[in-house]
Amino acid sequence: MFQSQAGALFPWPMPASWNADVSVVPLQNAWSADVRVRLLLLLAAVALVLLIACTNVANLTLSRAATREKESPFAAAMGAGAIEL
Repeated sequence: MFQSQAGALFPWPMPASWNADVSVVPLQNAWSADVRVRLLLLLAAVALVLLIACTNVANLTLSRAATREKESPFAAAMGAGAIEL
């Protein structure tokens, strides 16, 4: 049925085997089937690196604030105003 409809669309003769046995696969499955696990591992690695970077920034901010906290009584004793973090 389909072969006769498709054959009517083309003015030239089609070969005997013109891929009539082709299977249709959704595009998402065709593109991501073999790389899905690798992409999930890459996503996990990127998330881990981002978590480490955020932890480092928070640690640096806390250590800077702790250092400034030790300096503020000396600065106040010498007449300086409040130190802004």
